[in-house]
Amino acid sequence: MGQFYYKGQEASHLSEAICGRGSRVEAVYPPLRLFEQRGIQGERMPIKPLLLLLYHKDESIRLAAIKVLETQSERVPLEPLVELLGDEDKDVRDVVLRILKKVAPDVLSDLVPQAIAVLQGKVVGDAFTSLTQMYVAETIGGLGIISTKSFEKLVELLDYPSWQVRMKAIQALGQLRRNIPDAALRRLLELRRDPDPKMRAVREAADDALAEILSLETGIEDE
Repeated sequence: MGQFYYKGQEASHLSEAICGRGSRVEAVYPPLRLFEQRGIQGERMPIKPLLLLLYHKDESIRLAAIKVLETQSERVPLEPLVELLGDEDKDVRDVVLRILKKVAPDVLSDLVPQAIAVLQGKVVGDAFTSLTQMYVAETIGGLGIISTKSFEKLVELLDYPSWQVRMKAIQALGQLRRNIPDAALRRLLELRRDPDPKMRAVREAADDALAEILSLETGIEDE
């Protein structure tokens, strides 16, 4: 359990997933290239390195990883798959849907009422509402909306179950920079030290946001 074994035509699909047309994934990206090389040789491989790549900040890396995992979809845990239904990248979501249709159609059936509820404007289910929350965070940051309500919303999103939503909220705070409330700063410091190995993208985003905020404060003090 938790290992790959593939050869022949599946190996060619693997190569295409790693170096596919239009992908920003470099051909020499170590974890994926290693899977290709050993996969062509028919070797067994642990899937943990690929599961970690599902939490990469670059959607091209996530897409390449999920395409590789699709070749051995019955070995992939359901939890990250369900979470990826709320991925910001449509191509990633499409691959995940294919996998779930194959290995866990009952899970998709259970999610149908949630999808319908979201279309009706109701807030249910993390997998679908996370897309809306990402859009909210991006809008606040992109438009530079500095207000009590916008900060309250971003602080709320810093604790959202989806790591991508948390990352978007962090990035929005880094864009706003000014008048960041103490509650947001404290949470950013916590996220910067998140020990979960899957949360590297969140840690880096928090570090970047804090650097932006502190650089502005230092600049103001120097004036």
